[in-house]
Amino acid sequence: MTSLLLFALTHAPALVNGNPDAIAGEFMARTKVPGLAYAVLINGSVVARGAYGVTDLATRAKVSVNSIFPIASLSKPFVAMGVLSLAEKSRLNLTDPVGRYLPELPLAWQTIPLIRLLDHTSGVPDHINSGAYNFYDPTPIGSDDLLKKLTALPLKFSVGAKYEYSNGNYLLLAKVIERVSGEPYGTFLNERIFAPLGMKNTRTLSMADQANVVPGYRNAGESVRPFGFNPDWCFGNGAIGSTVMDLAKLDAALYTQKLLRQTTLSFVTRPQPLANGKLPNYAMGWAIGKGRGARMISHSGRVGGWESFFARFADLNATIVLLSNNGDVGLGKVAMDLAGTVLPSLAFAPTPDQFPQLTAGHRELIQSIIDGHVDPSRLNDGMRKDYEAKGQWRSLGNDMKSGGAITLFGPVNRVQLGPNSFRTNYRMDCGEAVWKIEVTWDGAGTITGLMVSGL
Repeated sequence: MTSLLLFALTHAPALVNGNPDAIAGEFMARTKVPGLAYAVLINGSVVARGAYGVTDLATRAKVSVNSIFPIASLSKPFVAMGVLSLAEKSRLNLTDPVGRYLPELPLAWQTIPLIRLLDHTSGVPDHINSGAYNFYDPTPIGSDDLLKKLTALPLKFSVGAKYEYSNGNYLLLAKVIERVSGEPYGTFLNERIFAPLGMKNTRTLSMADQANVVPGYRNAGESVRPFGFNPDWCFGNGAIGSTVMDLAKLDAALYTQKLLRQTTLSFVTRPQPLANGKLPNYAMGWAIGKGRGARMISHSGRVGGWESFFARFADLNATIVLLSNNGDVGLGKVAMDLAGTVLPSLAFAPTPDQFPQLTAGHRELIQSIIDGHVDPSRLNDGMRKDYEAKGQWRSLGNDMKSGGAITLFGPVNRVQLGPNSFRTNYRMDCGEAVWKIEVTWDGAGTITGLMVSGL
């Protein structure tokens, strides 16, 4: 049976001999990242960590695992945990309408359940990415004024109709925390999460904190330029600063009941059904999915000149944390490869190629799919019929093309399936996207099967 399958693409790194120094160095050189820091944890304990490059191109100060980076949307899990902790103490219920705590909201907004804000299934618009406002404006702005700007935008869809990521949801949730607790949400998070876990370098940021965090950069041609942000605009959705080692303490706490009960933590990983019964890939402040074939609970963040990535692999009891000071790169791929230096199953690493001509031929086949001009004579009858149907192949080619040019194509393993049947698994990198390519062929080199999946 022949098949051509396309799975959802997830962004994930370029691999250099499984050596973390080489992986980080190659990534930084290719993407122009001035500095980054990472940690890999097993069962909540740090088993590998590293810091590379500089915090500031002017002073050349070195990055350390204790350097404070704005973590952007990786702030959302903290806000979600704050709401969940209030629910555990019966100070609110997740099914409560948000209008119970924010009665100044427009009437159409007031009935939205808190749980739909947590899961981004509320229909609340995204004020940050709406194009209506300049959220890089350095002028101080209070959360009440932000709320007015948010609610000046229309709701996008009815509650539970679909999943659509929106920073507006977490602005509302941070305001709910303040109304219920009677404290600024930053103070509440410090008292409930940061201080109890010993996260001494983690806090909500203000414009006055800019001198205390790693400077941010964005790409500018062959160089980079300084690029900041206004934390006021990211109230609730992305205004926390933290370090690799502090985030490691969060990971360790998630194996315990220091923050939330285990029943709550298990609930966190279960998305709520949409109106059509389907499950989104997001629940209670976390993205739910897979990375390199392993179940993954994660969140990334990007704002101004910074990016962050935090992923827990449930089946491996492992976590990768990565922070950088360039806002124009994707961290998923390099994070996976750094984790793969400890956990080989995540690396999906190419092996020395003993059959380079065969590899070249299979790479040419994949490139022809990307280009939309496959030579049917290379395919057996079943694969040829698949190709002549065109639609699925064209869609696959477009998806692979969207990641950029092929930068890596190497065999991970080869097996002989029978006297006249062979299979090779390849890793292919297209920009920051990683693909698993499984090619099956016969003794004449005719392609008998092809499986393509994003990793």
